[in-house]
Amino acid sequence: MADTAIADAAEQVLASRPDKAQLIDKLVAKLPEHVVLHAEEDLRPFECDGLSAYRKLPMIVVLPETIEQVQIAMQVCYANDVAVVARGAGTGLSGGALPMENGVLLSLAKFKQILDIDTANRRATVQPGVRNLAISEAVSDLGLYYAPDPSSQIACSIGGNVAENSGGVHCLKYGLTTHNIIELEIVTVEGERMTIGSEALDTPGYDLLALMTGSEGLLGVIVQVVVKLLPLPAKQSACRRGRGRASSSHARLPWWSPIMATKSCRAISQSVGRSARTGWSAISCSPKPQIGPSFGTTPPRKSRGGGLQRGSLML
Repeated sequence: MADTAIADAAEQVLASRPDKAQLIDKLVAKLPEHVVLHAEEDLRPFECDGLSAYRKLPMIVVLPETIEQVQIAMQVCYANDVAVVARGAGTGLSGGALPMENGVLLSLAKFKQILDIDTANRRATVQPGVRNLAISEAVSDLGLYYAPDPSSQIACSIGGNVAENSGGVHCLKYGLTTHNIIELEIVTVEGERMTIGSEALDTPGYDLLALMTGSEGLLGVIVQVVVKLLPLPAKQSACRRGRGRASSSHARLPWWSPIMATKSCRAISQSVGRSARTGWSAISCSPKPQIGPSFGTTPPRKSRGGGLQRGSLML
């Protein structure tokens, strides 16, 4: 009986929903016509995000230009019981921006302005369509940068980073997106505008900012973000292969690192069925690597030139 009642209720909901033409008319009645896309050739670019193995053509795409237009779109869809999927730059690999065939895709690609840079308090107020890397580029002359750096930072948007709680290599030291934002402005499912967090050092009550970060648009549409900025490091260096005497800018890995690298290389070779290279000329990737005395239980010996003997790793 319970299953039958649920099925009947679902049928009633589906029957009450407007068809595509009716929903287009209701959206165009309150929004500029050019922000409502419904032709198939206009919808095709939005059928998937970075996870292109899964594709669905949305019923309608809305490209708002102001927060007020986002509110109107959400209000119309809520009143007509139509699902909404928010989309940033579409670079995600988790399917978070995958549209629904009977829903509206709300793209925030036109929200790409940096509204304010507060150097005294090391924060920036940006719209959700601003690229991750663009924030660092905008404040680099001020000796600041934005720490989270997903691999797609050249293209991904800050709104999508918040929705997915993106990280990157820097997260090992500086944390994820949730640790690097101060305040969010969102539009709820009902179209209400709401601010979460504050510019204060801490806010009372539940940590709704952390709840919103990583929610993938299920709790609201992000329309503005206040991010933390950090001073640029005084020095940056990368591990690389070297020969001869090590300069002061080079670093030496622990003496046992070549052992671990050789074992990893051997495992990769066995997995892919061919020889793999590590980029370290001192390491052999043969099935039975020759392990010399410097791979033993004592650190590798230095040569007369000041460098480490073959079988060790110089950076």
